[in-house]
Amino acid sequence: MGLALFPATVAVAVAAALAAPALTAPALASSVSLPSPLPMSLPPGGGAHAARATSTPTWLVGARARPAAVRLARRAGARRIGADTFVVATGRARAAARALRAAGLLTFAEPDVRFHRASALDGHPEQWARAPVVLPTLAAPPVGTVSIGIADDLVDPTNPDVGPQTRYLNRDGSPPAGPHGTEVASVAAAAAGNGGVMGVLPGAPLVSYALPQQIACSDLVRGVNRLTAARVAVINISLTSPNLCVALYAAVERAIRAGIIVVAAAGNEFEQGNPVEYPAAFPHVLSVAALDTRLLPASFSNANAAVDLSAPGEQVPVAVPLAFDTSDGAADGITRADGTSFAAPMVAGAAAWVRTVRPRLTGLQVADVLRDGARNLGRRGWDPDTGWGLVNVARAVTAHRPAIDPLEPNEDIPFVNGTFSGHADRAIYAGHGTRSVRATVDYAEDPTDVYRIRLLPRSAARVVLRPAYGDPDLAAYDGRARSLGAHRRLLGRSARSRGADRLVLANRDRRTRTAYVVVNASRTRGRINARYRLTITRARLSPTRTARRFSRASRR
Repeated sequence: MGLALFPATVAVAVAAALAAPALTAPALASSVSLPSPLPMSLPPGGGAHAARATSTPTWLVGARARPAAVRLARRAGARRIGADTFVVATGRARAAARALRAAGLLTFAEPDVRFHRASALDGHPEQWARAPVVLPTLAAPPVGTVSIGIADDLVDPTNPDVGPQTRYLNRDGSPPAGPHGTEVASVAAAAAGNGGVMGVLPGAPLVSYALPQQIACSDLVRGVNRLTAARVAVINISLTSPNLCVALYAAVERAIRAGIIVVAAAGNEFEQGNPVEYPAAFPHVLSVAALDTRLLPASFSNANAAVDLSAPGEQVPVAVPLAFDTSDGAADGITRADGTSFAAPMVAGAAAWVRTVRPRLTGLQVADVLRDGARNLGRRGWDPDTGWGLVNVARAVTAHRPAIDPLEPNEDIPFVNGTFSGHADRAIYAGHGTRSVRATVDYAEDPTDVYRIRLLPRSAARVVLRPAYGDPDLAAYDGRARSLGAHRRLLGRSARSRGADRLVLANRDRRTRTAYVVVNASRTRGRINARYRLTITRARLSPTRTARRFSRASRR
């Protein structure tokens, strides 16, 4: 009979069934939305039709982390780039997706979209940029094992500012193909005393993953996976794309779950329509906007609900490989550069500084104290141009220790049921006793929390959501749901504007069943974030006729 909803809850909202599974590029539902449901329509067919249907020569195909998925994908000509992701030529993508879907292993397929470096033209030669972030009187801590990963051009091994402290994950002995990676690395961690620029955390260990000049999503996925495996503390991504890539979303969230702070450039397209850029708009990623020399929002810097922090991004002194030092008339390995590309590594350096002096903080707590310690710019509080303000190292290292937000990332069912990790999260409620979770949600940064629960045979559970502040909403899904877009698996929702939200779930089967309890952020009453207490306890299984009606509805 499956799971049911008791009549003590709000009315059941069961949407029409989704269309048959198909794999298309994920649609952007709102300014910072994530793919829900996961894209599930087949790629275009092969040959000339496929070439016309997508501008990318390859597709990414996601599968459950099973040996059978590897065999089927390789048989279709796909190459594995992660535990759950394969890259395949566009003309063969349809066959790969069909084979995986027939075996019940397909999770997504999407074009292998392109990313670009978030740098602009070189600026003017005024010396500045580090001082607004790190007071000149603040002594840097001794550097140790807290490393910063750079997914970008190869960091120049011959540059005295960054080369000696850099470890290379995929260097083939050739010189850098571009200057961008060296420039970005120098802003974060260029060593002091070499006559060049000084990074935010001078001399911090760097780990370089070199990307090609034309960057596909699959390239960046490999880089994030390799940096995660290398156990860096911070990953800086000064790359952007307006096209959401599910494979990158999964890789980034896995890095965050491993305790890594991920920092990304917000983008330089404000004057070209101000699109939302990824990976900066993913949950829990520190999205960084750029400031000009007056500490005002740079004219090019994107503004949206995902922006967390801001940092200098105009006329920033950077180290550059000598082969590329041609723009300012002095071949000295130093130039000035503009772009959110260079605002982001300032925050990456600040994150490494905080992690160095406050090693007991989790990655998400480091992100929180960077937001809490930011210097407010413009109107009080958060704004879409500068986020919570200018990153400030001195204030971040002394900011109050924030509460831990447990079990993150858990924004959608694939992060909880094992689709993207190979193993399901442990159920927070096993069918007996009482379990409480205190956590937070934020409309842009952490929009949804998903919790897996177990219901014993012929039993019920009462779910109560009590806000400490804000107005979060409550929902529940049947355990067969594969994403929050599976509306026909929705058991019920409660969206009270005041007080607690409540649901009672019933399992009338003779075997234990799984369900997903979901807490959603809302934007009501002028607040976009909320802190809450979620309590689950065993309830009486009602034999009422109404309860049986709800049971039938949940199986449609």
